[in-house]
Amino acid sequence: MNEIPNPPEVTNVTQNSSKIGKNNMWKNLLWTFLGTTISILLTFGTGQLVQIHRKANDRKMTVMMVLGNIEKFAQNLESLSTDLQWRDTLSTLLLNVPIDSLDQPEYQPYLEATYLVSGFIVINHDKTAEGIFSNSIETWKNMGNFGFIDNVGKCFASMNTIEDDYNNYARHFGEMQQRIMQTPDAYEGASEYSKYLHDPEYRDALSTLHKRSCYYRYLASFIRYLNKINMKMTDISEEELLQFVKESDVRTELEDDVPSQLDFITPNVDPESIKEPLKWIKEQSI
Repeated sequence: MNEIPNPPEVTNVTQNSSKIGKNNMWKNLLWTFLGTTISILLTFGTGQLVQIHRKANDRKMTVMMVLGNIEKFAQNLESLSTDLQWRDTLSTLLLNVPIDSLDQPEYQPYLEATYLVSGFIVINHDKTAEGIFSNSIETWKNMGNFGFIDNVGKCFASMNTIEDDYNNYARHFGEMQQRIMQTPDAYEGASEYSKYLHDPEYRDALSTLHKRSCYYRYLASFIRYLNKINMKMTDISEEELLQFVKESDVRTELEDDVPSQLDFITPNVDPESIKEPLKWIKEQSI
């Protein structure tokens, strides 16, 4: 009798489906995990790169402001030297007038220009960049830029010393004039300007204008020399710096006219226009 064949093996569909489902689930979880991880890395990595780039730009802007401030000071010194040159020429003409002829009529046109000698321009450099640099010194220290810190410090120290010295020099002329005018009888001369030019100290001060003019031209060159060291240490070209200074000096054009002081001057108070002065005073005190 023929043997009855064994029935074919039947695959458990439920078990198979469960295994396939579990495999797909783990694959999906793995890909989700990898995708999330990569996304986080990209997000934080990109954010960090952006932050690093922003910090680098901020540092460069700080450097440009500092170096630009120093360059502007050198330019102001050149302007000061030019200003003192024509004052020196005028002083030379005044000192050339014989001292015993200062009150002669033919020399009066010269003496009337004496007041122009002491009308010095003002030097007061903007200390904003210096303050910004001082507040960011720790950043430069962390980057190891000690040479840059030291050299910029020399620049600002030199600028402050030059400014103080010049202001004292300019102030001295005013002090001499005030001294003479407070005690006019102690000085020879028939007029205010004649008395100035009779005073030996004032005449000596006039004779220093030429040296001062040359001195400030030298100081402008010296400040620029220090600033070139700064540029070399920060990889900034002279052309780039001058362009930055030029752009920072551009003023926004307005349609409105510049305010004139004359527009704000009102007539002096006429005491006769106040009919009852005591009543007016009482009303103001209420």
